Amino acid sequence: MSGVSRLGLLFQKKVASPALLRGASGFWYSQLGGNDPGIVLSDAEPEKIAQALFDSMFLLGGQGCICLKRLYVHEDIYSRVIEALVAIASATKVGDGFDPHTRLGPVQNLLQYKRLQSVWDEIKRSGAKVLFRGFVPTNTEGLFFPVTLLDNPSDDASFVTQEVFGPIRSIFKYKNLDEAIRRANNTSYGLGASVWGSDPVQLRAVASQLEAGTVWINQHSIRNPLVPASAYKESGLGVEFGPEGLESFCNLQVIAAKQ
Repeated sequence: MSGVSRLGLLFQKKVASPALLRGASGFWYSQLGGNDPGIVLSDAEPEKIAQALFDSMFLLGGQGCICLKRLYVHEDIYSRVIEALVAIASATKVGDGFDPHTRLGPVQNLLQYKRLQSVWDEIKRSGAKVLFRGFVPTNTEGLFFPVTLLDNPSDDASFVTQEVFGPIRSIFKYKNLDEAIRRANNTSYGLGASVWGSDPVQLRAVASQLEAGTVWINQHSIRNPLVPASAYKESGLGVEFGPEGLESFCNLQVIAAKQ
């Protein structure tokens, strides 16, 4: 099962728990929502990672559970990172998927489009600084929503604490690494996370402190069916992919013979 955390948790409570208690078909896997953080370390090279960051943030038009949704950037390179991301966003065409120049398509359905409009209204009411807000085509039919980048909104804002399923992303400046890790982990979600930089020792040290089922280094949203994927907190239960995913759907049997 995959989907939004609130609905998924309700389904889990109503269906999965009784099945597990009965022992009938008691194998359960759920991938629910995600509010994935990414931490950019001070030794990262903004111009080299900017395109990968952008693609991770706006995969499927930002409509992916494992998209990078909250980006924490060290203050020493913050201006370079946002400058690079804004440049990419400015050159990104939103429009008809049959146009070979289009990079981002429409919102998947009307209900989600209305939710995004409500999020945008909340952003305006909050007074959050908008780094970039793009354009959408007016000469073609579709639920197009502009690429939107926010500059240091409040950590408590609803559009920061809750998953935004669409092309709205928040970028934050941090001063010390402990602060960045704390803020990244300050969420009820735990699907994915990533850390970006140059020092492999530091990258692994930070990755091990992030509370997520999958933590990527210098990439995000990459899946491999041979590698297990799990989730922390309210982002799901169980494992998919890899031998561990198959084993989770098997019963363990012990045969003990007297010697």
